[in-house]
Amino acid sequence: MPSPGGAGERSLRTRLERFLEDVTLDAEREEEEPGVGDAVTLITMHSCKGLEFPHVFIVGLEEGLLPHARSKAEGTLDEERRLFYVAITRARQTLKLSHCATRRKYGQPTPCHPSQFLKELPEELVERAEDRPKQPVTQAAGTEWFAQMRARLAAAKG
Repeated sequence: MPSPGGAGERSLRTRLERFLEDVTLDAEREEEEPGVGDAVTLITMHSCKGLEFPHVFIVGLEEGLLPHARSKAEGTLDEERRLFYVAITRARQTLKLSHCATRRKYGQPTPCHPSQFLKELPEELVERAEDRPKQPVTQAAGTEWFAQMRARLAAAKG
């Protein structure tokens, strides 16, 4: 039986230390790079809380993806809705939402259905690609929609 602190543990510790050094150096390099503000950031909805971006694109808004297929069975639909709300509120200037009509699953085209959360968006705030050109949503309408969403979330918690 290997002893604590043996060669295997030292090797693992050395590899872990090297990894952490590399991550730290990468983070420092990113901070030093000029023009990082012009970069595209790909993140999950789970990791975007507290962040804001000028332009936000949320893709894959289909039943089974958001909300996730298990959320109905597990009773976590409200958590999925909250996650969607957090994601859409990260946009400062523009927000683009999209969904597919079909996806390939195991090599076969499979029909997709838009997320039920898209149906919950106020119609007056939605600009569909097929309806362009259309006037942008007014600030008053956007403010009202967010107030309604906050009220729905508060009611769901209480």
